[in-house]
Amino acid sequence: MSDSENYTTDEGKRRRESLDKEMTGIFNKSKKTPRTPSKTVKTKKTEKIDKIMELMTGALQELKEIRKIQQEYRNEMKGLKQENELIKQQNAKIKQSNEKMQKEIKWNKSKKIKNEITS
Repeated sequence: MSDSENYTTDEGKRRRESLDKEMTGIFNKSKKTPRTPSKTVKTKKTEKIDKIMELMTGALQELKEIRKIQQEYRNEMKGLKQENELIKQQNAKIKQSNEKMQKEIKWNKSKKIKNEITS
């Protein structure tokens, strides 16, 4: 009985050895090609990261352009405000001279009426 047991255990060992050889052969081949798509996942991740970086740099450039345009608009607004202030001052002077002329006209009319009455 021990012979038959030895035979079966030897047979089992042989089977295991042959299976082990096949399995190591499979794993040897798999070393050449990745077992999991980790390399492709990494490249996809790096591609995504690169794409995100490109989008970020594009967004930063657009942001810089927008800030530059806003600065130009601010400068233009300052100039327009100064021009508007000058126009307001000129209008105030014109208004004062207009009021002065209106008073002179009224005074001249009243003087003319007095002269007509006395004459």
